[in-house]
Amino acid sequence: MRLKKIAFLLSAIAVAVTGAVAPQANAVRGGHDVSPDDKKAQNIVIVGGCTGTVISPHWVLAAKHCFREGNHPMPITTGIDKKGGRKGSQETFYAPSGDISLVRMSMYSAFDFDSYPQLASESPQAGQTGTFYGWDNREHNYLQQSTAEVQGSYQDGSYSNGKMFVVHHQDGAYSKPGDSGGPLFIDGKLAGVASAISGNGVPLNLADIAAQKEWIAEKLATTGDTANF
Repeated sequence: MRLKKIAFLLSAIAVAVTGAVAPQANAVRGGHDVSPDDKKAQNIVIVGGCTGTVISPHWVLAAKHCFREGNHPMPITTGIDKKGGRKGSQETFYAPSGDISLVRMSMYSAFDFDSYPQLASESPQAGQTGTFYGWDNREHNYLQQSTAEVQGSYQDGSYSNGKMFVVHHQDGAYSKPGDSGGPLFIDGKLAGVASAISGNGVPLNLADIAAQKEWIAEKLATTGDTANF
């Protein structure tokens, strides 16, 4: 199986040392199909050609670089096999810093999942391992996942010095376009969304969710939703 990749590619090492942008990566093998009974996977959707995670009835957590900010409705596909149905979003909001966005659903398209993921309230630490999920909606008809280990963190000047962290896939997988916004879960909590990668053997870069927890909570409250921190 192949795990999907990200839209804009960044070498974690190059960012930390030089800030250089790396060339676009190709698809690589290593990921595998999610289990049908994986409850976290049920909330992962395709939105605007990227991956997102439904974190409450009216909101999808995703990557900033995938969308324009503002009132630009997009189709959202649900189901780990793309057969869960389609819904429509209403508006996209950018986080103050970091490659993070929140997509608000239209008033007629709220989600009714059995549960919504818990969000990490603390930043990941080096050595922790988690599960990364992503859609390459042009190549796969089934959501993919991979195990990854946190390598460290840094701040990205491209996103108002947003807090980022770096992981290395332990199973040889790495991401390609369509995986942007894909979640990394650590200890069952959503810790980051995929931002950028560079190539085989080069770590995946993610935006740190905990760094924007107040903003996320404030946005969800505008529709009467509660952030599950």
